[in-house]
Amino acid sequence: MANSGGQVITKSRAVLCAVAAAVGLTASACASTTASGGGAPDPNATMRVGLAIVNTQWDPALSPVTTDTPGLEMVYDRLFSQGADGSISGNLVQTWEFRGNDLVMHVRPGVKFQDGSPLDAQAVKVNLDRNRGATFPTSTLAAELSNIQSVTVTDPMTVTATLKKKDVSILPLLSSRNGMIVSAKALADKADLGTDPVGAGPWKLTSFQPGTGYTVERWDGYWNAPAVKVAKVQVSVLNSAQRLNAVRSGQLDMAILDTGQADSAKSSGLNVLASPLNTLTCFQVNNVTVPAYNDERVRQAINYAIDRPTIVKNVLAGNATPTSQIFPPTSIAFDKATPDPYPYDVAKAKALLAEAGYAGGFSFSAMFGTTPQAELEAIAGYLKAVNIDMKLVHIQGNDGVTKMWQEKSGQALFFPCNSVVDPSLAMPYFLPGNYRNPGNLTNADVTALAAQAQTIDDQAQRTSVLQRITHTISLHPLSIVPLYGNTATWVMNGSVTGFTVPPTNFWQLIGVGKSQ
Repeated sequence: MANSGGQVITKSRAVLCAVAAAVGLTASACASTTASGGGAPDPNATMRVGLAIVNTQWDPALSPVTTDTPGLEMVYDRLFSQGADGSISGNLVQTWEFRGNDLVMHVRPGVKFQDGSPLDAQAVKVNLDRNRGATFPTSTLAAELSNIQSVTVTDPMTVTATLKKKDVSILPLLSSRNGMIVSAKALADKADLGTDPVGAGPWKLTSFQPGTGYTVERWDGYWNAPAVKVAKVQVSVLNSAQRLNAVRSGQLDMAILDTGQADSAKSSGLNVLASPLNTLTCFQVNNVTVPAYNDERVRQAINYAIDRPTIVKNVLAGNATPTSQIFPPTSIAFDKATPDPYPYDVAKAKALLAEAGYAGGFSFSAMFGTTPQAELEAIAGYLKAVNIDMKLVHIQGNDGVTKMWQEKSGQALFFPCNSVVDPSLAMPYFLPGNYRNPGNLTNADVTALAAQAQTIDDQAQRTSVLQRITHTISLHPLSIVPLYGNTATWVMNGSVTGFTVPPTNFWQLIGVGKSQ
């Protein structure tokens, strides 16, 4: 049966907020999740957005990190989209069906790319073959699409992806960077997509300054043109204090904030939207460049050494959810049977380090970009108390991702983990041979359970397997050190309408307007 929509995960915003309340998030974390400014949207408006980081280039197949997604979505449309509740709908694919291991996709008719060339099944095949590395070996998306065995054009508007094995997460995958479609003509012409992207999305890139910002302008040929409510979007990279002050002064219309800035923004009379996310603040340690981390007892000791609840209370003003699990309590993969596998225990941490032969400790360098300094210093202080010296190294843009995941030379990296709606999409951090697992640190039980989760249609059964994965990693920690579930906080003036904080914090401006 063909589909024009379907459920992958069903978790509403109300449920997210109920969970947040149960684990002690502040009331402000769920006070409001959608902007509702006054007046009708001005179709000629320019939306000015302040961020902490933007993508460093514009080729989806060379994108090193998921946080590139919001920028890329300005220019490129995807085969599918996934709602905040996990529901799948078609974008460039109009309808689809599974036939055994085949995903049969019927391409939306009448769509054109920004260079005027048409979207058809051949263009989809060219992109999927490129993204999965079949024709573009350096694709950063290849590992996530490795289950695609072949892509076949069956008629001018129908394309079939044959999977090596059944995998229900293929639709969420193709709702992300993996399913972004570049103009086949631009690829054939060898266009420099890194600076001159050509997609079928709602806006065209008109200006780009790496590390500083970019400007996009509405493309009138977009297939869903009524959903585009502003003519231009200007994105600027500023530090957290600058972003808040720029909204206050009218230089920006909206900006992402650090969690501790919410009260200050509200006191200025600005609209503040906040919501718990499916993301964690975490850090990843490379066991190849930090040999001590190969010992499971060391990994357990690090988890015991950090007082997560105190950091959340004293540093984050309660605007986060402490957890030592790899998924936050808002996730269906959260293991309710073992809510806190690593309570703060200095004595236990020291004992485990001594057993592993590291009573005198060891040192490593941890790269960070946008994680606030106060949080980092608190974590480093707790590790220092058990003789682990974590040196903090500030990096720009995606330099940390390049060193950690591409060059595999980094020792540790702070970043937002598991920023996905479907938990199975976070498995690359824990499976061997994957781009995001630089030291190939894994567990045979986790690998087997992850393979099992790919094949289960029944949501309750699949949820049970995902929770077993979480439980197993809690007992046998791998490369990720979880710290706390994040809350996204956005501030905006009264002119912004229709903006919603998504659970991944991959913000979108489709349907978002600016009143006159």
